[in-house]
Amino acid sequence: MTNASVFTSVIDAGRRPAPPPPPGMRIPGRMVFSWYMVYHYTYSVYFPPVGDLTSIAAYVREIKEAQAGGVDGFILDYINRPDVYPTIYNIFAAAKQIHDADPTKAPFWLYVAPELGFAGSVQGNSASNGTGTNWILYFLQQFGGHQNYYLYKGKPVLGSFLGPDNLQNQTDLTNFVFNPMGGAGSVFYIATLFNGNNITTDGTHFTAWAQANLGSVNFWVGDLPAVDLANTNTFANICAVNGKPLVCEVQSGSYWSTNTSASQGIYFEHNGGEGSAQEWVNAIGLNPAWVTEAVWNDWTEAYTSPVDIPNVPTVSSGYPYDNLLKPHRGYSEQRKYYAQWYVTGAQPAIAKDLLIYFYRVCPQAANTNPCAGGGNPGPCPPDWRGTIQDVIFIETFLTAPATLSVSTGGNVTNYSQPAGLNFTRTNFTPGVQQFSLIRGGATIATVTGENILASVSQNTAEITTGFVYAA
Repeated sequence: MTNASVFTSVIDAGRRPAPPPPPGMRIPGRMVFSWYMVYHYTYSVYFPPVGDLTSIAAYVREIKEAQAGGVDGFILDYINRPDVYPTIYNIFAAAKQIHDADPTKAPFWLYVAPELGFAGSVQGNSASNGTGTNWILYFLQQFGGHQNYYLYKGKPVLGSFLGPDNLQNQTDLTNFVFNPMGGAGSVFYIATLFNGNNITTDGTHFTAWAQANLGSVNFWVGDLPAVDLANTNTFANICAVNGKPLVCEVQSGSYWSTNTSASQGIYFEHNGGEGSAQEWVNAIGLNPAWVTEAVWNDWTEAYTSPVDIPNVPTVSSGYPYDNLLKPHRGYSEQRKYYAQWYVTGAQPAIAKDLLIYFYRVCPQAANTNPCAGGGNPGPCPPDWRGTIQDVIFIETFLTAPATLSVSTGGNVTNYSQPAGLNFTRTNFTPGVQQFSLIRGGATIATVTGENILASVSQNTAEITTGFVYAA
C-alpha cells in the first residue's frame, strides 16, 4: 500500500455518527479523554513513516487497551516538530481501522492539542509537512474532517497546554488559526491553564477575546489533590459565570518532574489512588461536558493503557529513566469505575470484589543519591510536596463485608471492612508485599506486588500498582 493510498483511506469522507447508547446506560455526549503525548509511545516506534503498518498496529493495540480501561478518546498533545505528523497520522489510521472493523460501536475519538507554553509559540510551520501552513492550522485542516475527529456541537475541538494565558498568543491564535478556519468560534477551543490572569478581567469574568474565542477552559492538574480540587472548582466557576460548558480535568497518579532545572524536580504526593478518586468524584459532581485525564509524570508521558510498562521491550520515553518505570494498571482499573459513574450519571453497583494497591518501591530515606549530572542525569532528590510516608495505599471494592489482609516484609495486619468502597493506608516494611481479601474464613483473592527495596541506586518516587479480582 502506498503512502498516498493510506492517506486517502484515513481522510476520506463518511464520518459515521456514534450509535445511540442503550437506554439508561450512558448519558449521550459524555466522554472521557486521556491526554496522549504523541512523540512518546507504549508499543510503537519513534519517527514512523506515514502509513507504517507496524506503527498503526501498535496504536490499534494501545487504543483497544485504553477503551477497555474506560477511555473514549485521546487528546493528542504535540509540539512544533516535523516528526509529529506521521505519528498523528498513524494514530488516526488506527482509530479508523478499529471503527471500520465494527461500526456498531462508538468511534474512538481524537482531537489535537498543541503545547503553547511561551510567547510566539503559535507561530511557525515546521510541523506542517513542508507546506508552509501554520502548524496548528495544518493539523486542524488535515484531520478536522476525519471520521474520528471529535466535534462538539458541530465544531472541531482544539485543545492546548497553555497558550491564551499569553497576550501575544491570543493575537496569533486569531490571525494564524481562527481567522483562516472561519473566524472566532469556528472551532471549540478548550485551553488548559495554570491561572486565569490573561483571560479574565478580574479572575472570573472573561475578557472580550476569551468570550469570543474560548469554548471552555480548565486547570492543569498534577499538584497536591487539595490544590487541584480548589483550582478545578475555580475554573468551573469561571466557565459558569461566562456561560461556557465545563471540561473538567482529573489527575491519575502522583506527579513527579525529573527535570533538573531550578523550577523542576518536584514530587506532588497523591496518596496512591486516593487523590485521583477525590478528583473524579469532584469532577462528577460538577457535571462537565466531558472529562480529561492527565496521565503522566515528566517522563512517563503516555500512561493511558493498562500495560505493564517495564515488560514492553520497545518502550522508550525519550528520557534516561526507563528502568524506573512501573506498572500503572491499578490506575487504569480504578478509572473504569469512576468513568462509568461519570458517563452513566449513577454510582456503579459493585458486582465483583476488587483490590487495588499503590506504593513507592523504597522508603523515603533511601532517596539520598545526588544527581549524576552531565548529559545523562539521574533523577534529583525530589522537592517533596505533601505528607510523604512509607505507606501502601489500598482501595477495595467489596460486594459484602470482608477482611483485608496486608503482609508487608513479613508483617501481617488485618482490617475489617464494610461492603462498598474503602481506602486503607498501612505502613510498609521492605521485602515481599502481599494483599488478600478474606470472607467467611476463606481467601477469595490474593496478589503479590513488587518487592520494596531497603536501598536503591537511583532516587525514585515512581508508584507501582496492581490489582486482583475475587475468583
